Amino acid sequence: MRNGRTRWATLAVVVLALALCACQPTTNEPPPSPNTSETDVSLPDAKFQMANPTLEQQDEQGKVIWRLQARLLEAESKENRAQGILTEVRGTLYREGKPVLRFTAERARADSETRIVEAWGNVRAQSLANNAQMRAGRIRWDSKNDRIRASDGVQIVWDAFELQDNQLNVDTALERVWGD
Repeated sequence: MRNGRTRWATLAVVVLALALCACQPTTNEPPPSPNTSETDVSLPDAKFQMANPTLEQQDEQGKVIWRLQARLLEAESKENRAQGILTEVRGTLYREGKPVLRFTAERARADSETRIVEAWGNVRAQSLANNAQMRAGRIRWDSKNDRIRASDGVQIVWDAFELQDNQLNVDTALERVWGD
C-alpha cells in the first residue's frame, strides 16, 4: 500500500511541476496521431510539498520566459487540477530569451497558460538592463505585454531619482513607468 501512495505522490508532483512550468518538450517527436489513444492520468485529491524546486517556462521557440527558484513548493491537487505556492522565492524574468529582471519575494506563483507571474511579500527587484531597483508589496508580471503591475507601497529608484506610489505600471526592465 505504501508503494502505491509513493507512486501517486511522485506522479502528482511530476504532473504538478509540468502544470506549473509548462516545460516545452525537448524531442522532435511528432504528436500522436488522432487514432492513437493516450492513457488519461488522474490525480488523487492530495497536498504535496517539494523542497528547493526550480521551475521554468519556455516559449514556443524554446526561449526562457521566467525561472523561479524557491525554498519550498506547497501544492494541492483537487478535481484533477494542480496549483501551488512557492515560498522564499528568487525569480528571473526574461524578454526575448534574455534575463532583464531579478527579484526576491516571500511568495510567488505562475500560470503557464496566461504566462503571468505573481509575487508578494516584501518584493525586491533589480533591473539587469540598467541600475533601477523596485520595492513593492506585490507584483503581477504579464509577459505577453511586457508589463509589471506593482502595488502596496511601490518604490522605484533610478540613480538619484526616486518615485513612490501605492500602485504603478512598469515595463519588465524597469525602464518605463506609467500610472493607470
